[in-house]
Amino acid sequence: MFYDVGIKTIYEDNVIGLLTDKRGGMGNTSPKNTGSQQRGDLSANLFADIGGSKDISGDASLFLVGSAEHTSYSTFTEFDSTIGGLGAGASAKLSDQVTARIAVSGKIKRFEDSRRNSASYGGNFALKEQIRPRFYLKEIYEYEKNNADSPQFSYVGNSIGIWAGFLVAPQTKLSLGYSYLKRDYDDPSGFFATSHTVSAALEYELAKRWYFDTGLDLVTNHASEPSTTAEDNILSVGIRYSY
Repeated sequence: MFYDVGIKTIYEDNVIGLLTDKRGGMGNTSPKNTGSQQRGDLSANLFADIGGSKDISGDASLFLVGSAEHTSYSTFTEFDSTIGGLGAGASAKLSDQVTARIAVSGKIKRFEDSRRNSASYGGNFALKEQIRPRFYLKEIYEYEKNNADSPQFSYVGNSIGIWAGFLVAPQTKLSLGYSYLKRDYDDPSGFFATSHTVSAALEYELAKRWYFDTGLDLVTNHASEPSTTAEDNILSVGIRYSY
């Protein structure tokens, strides 16, 4: 069995973003001018992932994991959410340096603004290359089909990302990454939104199985109709227990 349980505090300097089910903001059902006014907010996120794995050969295993999280915003409470999910997949060691992982998952999402309530399913594929004992690269592709109560919040999402991880000290890991996300909404106008994110994350082991996590995401969002660009800088700090 394995599990991660933790809490994070997150500050966004432009919480009315173009993605993450935040179109319009403050109950506005129209995507027009989304993200044109910069508004910051603080949120708290509680999360838990619990699962198990089974070896099927010396170099391959199967896994099953359940997840739950709750996010509460200080001001923009319409984005408060509770999400539960279940995922399953397999991982395999392709060589001494390369590991592959594939998974499928489903989620139920509930928001304070009920129009955003949804059920989603998707999958992901990842490759990890252990370049040096203290350095690795990781590439990820993810797909999500989100079916919301309102078609304005239903979409198909595709994302790709690359990460580099460094073990800078025995208890300290630094990660740098870039990701690109596109969501095509069910809106009759053909509305879509894209996101470019540059990330940095630091993990420090406070004690056995206890970790301090902090991260910074620099996000540039773009909406198609009308053509609108918005930036969102996201800082997070948290404590996590991992087993």
